[in-house]
Amino acid sequence: MAGCSSSFPAIVWAILIKDIQSELRNRYAINALVMFSIITLTAVSFSVGQEVVGTGMEAPFLWIVIFF
Repeated sequence: MAGCSSSFPAIVWAILIKDIQSELRNRYAINALVMFSIITLTAVSFSVGQEVVGTGMEAPFLWIVIFF
């Protein structure tokens, strides 16, 4: 890549745009992502209940979502 005139962020941006366009054509991953988001938010909201989540509990919930 020594002779390439494009910068690294421009190359990354081009690949990101290409991948997004590809995903919008088939929509399989988008549907899976939407369902995952709904299920994850529902599970976390059921586990929290009526409690107010403080800043000390945000990190554990993030890890639960990552491992889910």
